[in-house]
Amino acid sequence: MTTLLRTTGILIMLATLPAFCFAQTDPKNVPQPPEAELNRFEPFLGKYAVTSEYAGLKFTGTIEIKSAVKGWYIEWTNLVKTEGIDRELRMLMTWDKNANKYRIWRFETVDPSAQNEGEVRFEGDELIMEWKGTKPDGSPAIFRNRCAMKSKDELQMITESNRRPGNANVVRIGVTTGKRLL
Repeated sequence: MTTLLRTTGILIMLATLPAFCFAQTDPKNVPQPPEAELNRFEPFLGKYAVTSEYAGLKFTGTIEIKSAVKGWYIEWTNLVKTEGIDRELRMLMTWDKNANKYRIWRFETVDPSAQNEGEVRFEGDELIMEWKGTKPDGSPAIFRNRCAMKSKDELQMITESNRRPGNANVVRIGVTTGKRLL
């Protein structure tokens, strides 16, 4: 009986697999990246030399923002250092047409978090990255980066959160300023 169930399961999987992959293999039906929606990131694209004051520490390094995965995503990479701390943060952002929103995933040099996925929105000239979750006590937690181009070659990112113990309100925990290199 077990062999019959396994065989049936494999046959069903093999029969349905082409349906899931068909759009990737049909030259007349090739998916296209969300170019119009990702064009909103255009003013931010480039590489920046950055200085940052974050949670009382001063960091220096670079931020690079570029198109990735054949135009399907925007990749944002922070490489910063301070005495004794060497950090790397990568974020991937894209437009999800099914959810009708921008999505973001965060990968960094800390233990993985259940709250690595967030949302991106644009308010005026600001690009806002936001992650919502819960604190250990069950209350709502927010972590956000508010990014703006202060000039054609100057990026400013303000980091806000209420995740630290005792923070009921969202407060500023850091400011990063970048000067365009490329």
